[in-house]
Amino acid sequence: MSDAQLVAQLKQLCTQLVDFAAGCPRGGSEAWDARLAELGARRLPDEERQRHLLQGAPLAAGPLPLEFRWALEAVAAPLLPRFDDTGKGPAVVEEAMRSYLARVKPRPTTSSIFANAMATTKTYANTGAGSKTLGCETCGAPRMHGNEALVCGYCGSERFV
Repeated sequence: MSDAQLVAQLKQLCTQLVDFAAGCPRGGSEAWDARLAELGARRLPDEERQRHLLQGAPLAAGPLPLEFRWALEAVAAPLLPRFDDTGKGPAVVEEAMRSYLARVKPRPTTSSIFANAMATTKTYANTGAGSKTLGCETCGAPRMHGNEALVCGYCGSERFV
């Protein structure tokens, strides 16, 4: 099978998973847990799920991004070794992750836009030295306290800005 055919097959599987997950309630559901078990993907304990819901990237719907990434990796695992170009498969997985997050993140409202503008506007009387919190490029969550690795604890992405 050619890489183009493998990409098409992987995109189809990832799209099906995105559609299923985006239709789940916020934090997941019994149907999501069953899908994880079917895929052989890991599930977070209930306490961890609650912590991620409270501290992670905001979600309007769908399971946690980290669980979704694990499910994506389980879907992709049988196909990835068959690619000639080893970068194509992971690129499809990352594209599916971004697509999922775009569907489950809360939509910005006018009030949140103005609140964000007020919170991030510089006050020139108070521009002393400060520190910058690293945020995940994929889901936007801050790096967890004590996590020195540059891997997001909420979605599993390896990119921080």
